[in-house]
Amino acid sequence: MYSLINLSKEAGKLNSSFLTTGTGGLQLKIFTKQRLSTILLFTTLLSCKHVSDRGSETLSTGSSSATEDRSEALHKAVLKAVTENQENGNLKVPAWFESKVALDTNWIVQSPDGYWGKSASSLPKDLGCAIGDENCDPQFLRRLCSTDSDCKQFNAACKPLESSIYESGQKAKTMCLGSGDSLLDRFYNVIVSGEREVDITTLSLPMNRFYEMTVNALTRLALSQNVPSVRILLSGVKTHSLNILNLPSGLLPKLVVDMKARVAKDQAGNLRTDTAQVIQDQKAIDNLQIEMKYLSKPLSLSWNHAKIIIADQKLAIQGGHNFYDPDYLEDRPVFDLSMEFSGEAVPKVTNFVNQLWEFADLYAAKNVPSKNIGSRKIMGPTVSNLPSYPAIGVGRFGGYGDNPSDRAFKALLFNAKHTIDIAQEDIYSRIPVLASLGAYKITESVALPELVSAVLDHQVRLRIVQSDQESFEGYGMMGLAEGHARLVKALLEGAKKRNVVAPPGESLRYYVCTLFEHAPWRFNKGQDRWAGDRSLDVSKIGSHPKLIIVDGSSFYLGSHNFYPASLQEFGFVISSVKATADIQKNYWDKVWWASSPDKADCGDKSDESVTYVDKQGKKQTI
Repeated sequence: MYSLINLSKEAGKLNSSFLTTGTGGLQLKIFTKQRLSTILLFTTLLSCKHVSDRGSETLSTGSSSATEDRSEALHKAVLKAVTENQENGNLKVPAWFESKVALDTNWIVQSPDGYWGKSASSLPKDLGCAIGDENCDPQFLRRLCSTDSDCKQFNAACKPLESSIYESGQKAKTMCLGSGDSLLDRFYNVIVSGEREVDITTLSLPMNRFYEMTVNALTRLALSQNVPSVRILLSGVKTHSLNILNLPSGLLPKLVVDMKARVAKDQAGNLRTDTAQVIQDQKAIDNLQIEMKYLSKPLSLSWNHAKIIIADQKLAIQGGHNFYDPDYLEDRPVFDLSMEFSGEAVPKVTNFVNQLWEFADLYAAKNVPSKNIGSRKIMGPTVSNLPSYPAIGVGRFGGYGDNPSDRAFKALLFNAKHTIDIAQEDIYSRIPVLASLGAYKITESVALPELVSAVLDHQVRLRIVQSDQESFEGYGMMGLAEGHARLVKALLEGAKKRNVVAPPGESLRYYVCTLFEHAPWRFNKGQDRWAGDRSLDVSKIGSHPKLIIVDGSSFYLGSHNFYPASLQEFGFVISSVKATADIQKNYWDKVWWASSPDKADCGDKSDESVTYVDKQGKKQTI
């Protein structure tokens, strides 16, 4: 019987609910014929393998468990959860909706792209240049080129940058670009597709090349035949700073000034000689209907964290990406994930953004005539010829109201039957309160009990990959070692409440540790750092996606982190085996392939204590 216990753990089919204590002492739960057959199969194939080695590093979550029935069941469970216990109050728009998303073959927006399986030394490097350097583009500070050989020394390719265009009819400049630079064009192409209206909702002011992309995109809109109105909603000038110290006054005027300066020069950066045309273009920019506001609740830790771009209620991008240059476009980029979509869901996302604007205050304009756009009129859905998939838009209003995204997380995890795969920045938050004194506030997800239940009660195979950075200012507040230990602690406490008994020779702590796998973010096996100075925390690999895949049948992708924060968020729960297989094959499987070899170890079998080694190399007990 003991060998069957170990082998069934190996197969990922049993967990702590296999053995329980009752009035009659140790009891064995009854197995179905199908489960018993599975155990006997693994008895034959894996008799020499231990639970800590279980799981192929390339195993897809969506094997026999991935069915449309599972997708439908998960969809119904999430729908039921978001409709219950709503706290709409005076809200004009609920923070959730049921719809469909249309996805083309390039719907996954990942950055950097193409790094999987490559050594750090072979990746793009030193792409930036300075004004005055030979062949340096004065706006994007990338090297101009004619062929790939011009970019060989930078491990880059010579490609056109669409976002270098600020007026229709211009030709994109070719530059030495890294894979992260394609993100500029993904954002740009959605923005400039707008002919009636454009919404940009993001965390804070676009930075550096993202700002230059935004200047070009809005300038192109202002000079187009069909000029849309533009709303830009920010949480503030920059992150980690109180808005009361960073008032938005002057942001919009600066943007307008920079747009007018843009048309005063040609694409090469030389002053234009057609003065009359320049004056006409600058007048068009003055006439652009553009509004900018903040969404940050005064005296409260609640601000906008949703990242959404919408054009004409037809095409949109949403997900984890901010408009941050240093994070995505430098030599050590952070890994992130968003999605581009169309179809009937887009107007409903616009309606969600309308409600965010109801919360907005603190005009970002100063010395600029008021061009109040107000709430968008919601249009009928555009018919799409692309494949469409059932989706539930789940948002959060944070300190302003209802938070169905929290309930969606709980429902997804609680209703998992086979697998849960999570790609996140953090599982727990660790925010410094008095860092100099070593004081931190540690918080856990509202969905942690459901995650524990999935593992202990439902025999779900759990895999997590999180950021390998560990810095409040970076991408990862709590490193893998502590995050893993705290999750083990949560499972251990849950197992004790359930009267779980560990197999002979194993402590209960060790046993629950073997029930899940937890790995630090990698892009290649054994590549634990970027090239360069290994002493810096940023040389470790950072990640920022918010992805949860359940049973190979449904997934969440959006802006909502797994750890709690009272912010405004948005994302989709998409229930489709086909769409889930796409994100699995083109993202999760690659992440797990690269990261799983470095997954956390469970330590000594007999050790009951939950410990980890911190950044200073000290052993900590929790």
